[in-house]
Amino acid sequence: MKKWTIDELLEKTAETGPEPGGGGATGIGAALGLSLNIMALETTVKSHENSRRRLEKKEDTEDKEAKLQDIEDHLGSLDLMKKELLAKRDLILDLAEADGESFQGVLDAMKLDKKDPDRPGAIERELIKAIEVPKKLLEELVEVYSWQVHLYRVSKKTIMNDNFAGSHLILAAIETMSDNIWVNVEMLKSEEEKQAQLESFNDVRGRIHQISQEIADFRQEFWPDRREGKED
Repeated sequence: MKKWTIDELLEKTAETGPEPGGGGATGIGAALGLSLNIMALETTVKSHENSRRRLEKKEDTEDKEAKLQDIEDHLGSLDLMKKELLAKRDLILDLAEADGESFQGVLDAMKLDKKDPDRPGAIERELIKAIEVPKKLLEELVEVYSWQVHLYRVSKKTIMNDNFAGSHLILAAIETMSDNIWVNVEMLKSEEEKQAQLESFNDVRGRIHQISQEIADFRQEFWPDRREGKED
């Protein structure tokens, strides 16, 4: 999936096969969101580097070295965050690709003869296995979503909207993956297994709501005159 061109991605997504499917499309959307986060960090790094060069050319003052060290500390922190975002982007794309593959077992089980007494059990087992990959993907998406407000605060303010766009794409991926998990859980026949899955899922949904509120609070802080859902 990573090696597909944009045209190939669009064509394959429109086909009836399991890949890339909702999981693959979700991963690509989230990866784009993370790329916007990375771009915001890169722009911020360049801004700090320019500040460092200007400061280095100035005459020595009592606080010059402290200011230069402060810039170096910021650059080190930004570099670490960039590496973490790049690693998460790769992991999310790998999990998104695995999501399509994981559901193939369910499709294969459904193709068994309906008279086969092992068919219901096979479908149930494959569904449980298929739920694990999107659950892991959702977990990773929620983690990077939880980083967003911190990224806003350390990034250059003039590109804040790019960070916001990244957050929107990540949230869209979270909602899509949540729907995928919900559909798979609803297909389970075991009420005990279904309830266990739903309890875990509801805990994650509570965390998502909390993060979304933190983001909304920041947006209100950043745009105090803006009212969500109304014209500016």
